[in-house]
Amino acid sequence: MANWEKIKSSAKRMAKSAIKGTGEVADITSLHIKLRALENKRNKEYETLGKLTYRQLKTGISQAEKIAPVVDNIDTVREKIKSVASAIEEAKQARAERIANEKAIRASEEEELLDEIAAEANLSEEDDDDED
Repeated sequence: MANWEKIKSSAKRMAKSAIKGTGEVADITSLHIKLRALENKRNKEYETLGKLTYRQLKTGISQAEKIAPVVDNIDTVREKIKSVASAIEEAKQARAERIANEKAIRASEEEELLDEIAAEANLSEEDDDDED
């Protein structure tokens, strides 16, 4: 009956894996939300830059002192976007690697279990043959 213990252990491990996977998905989703917020912020900065540039071209009055900090903000937000996008890719890669490892472990455990079942079945058949 050691097989039942292995099955029970495997089921527990799969449940823990599912819980961990849910946490990973939540983390990745949170990063996506952060990315969208940063992209919105960047777009608003671009809009501000466009308005200042338009005003400068229409009026001929320099807006350089107002434009420079907007450009700095855009650069800062762009760097944050790159960082968050990189974090998303790293999280996805780590999740994919964990899933691949777990699949390999499960396949190995299943193969061992099937071998044990086959061995027990062979022993059972030999016992039946001995009784005849």
